Parts: sequence; C-alpha cells; structure tokens
Amino acid sequence: MEAGKVSMNNQWYAKGVGLIAAFLLCFVQTYGLQLWTLDKKLASVAEPAELFTLQE
Repeated sequence: MEAGKVSMNNQWYAKGVGLIAAFLLCFVQTYGLQLWTLDKKLASVAEPAELFTLQE
C-alpha cells in the first residue's frame, strides 16, 4: 500500500499519524485536493496548501 510506504519514508508514524490518516493525505497529494481536518497530528505533517481553510 502506497500510504504505508509514504508514512514510513516520512516517519509519520513517529508523529502519531495512523495508516488511515496517511491514506487520506496521500489521496490529497495524488489528486491535488485540500483536506479539512481537526486532527492536529495529521495537520502537522500536511503542507499548508494541502489543508482547506475558509477564505474571508
């Protein structure tokens, strides 16, 4: 599974990011989407452009 490889290479597991969260982030990166999350661990490993924010 690609998410497991990416998680291992980037040591997301050491930062508390689980396999499901890693899959979501890999999906976002693959398809150029943005992710809305309240998960602080997941948000800490995502690039700012990968996270959805409301534009006011």
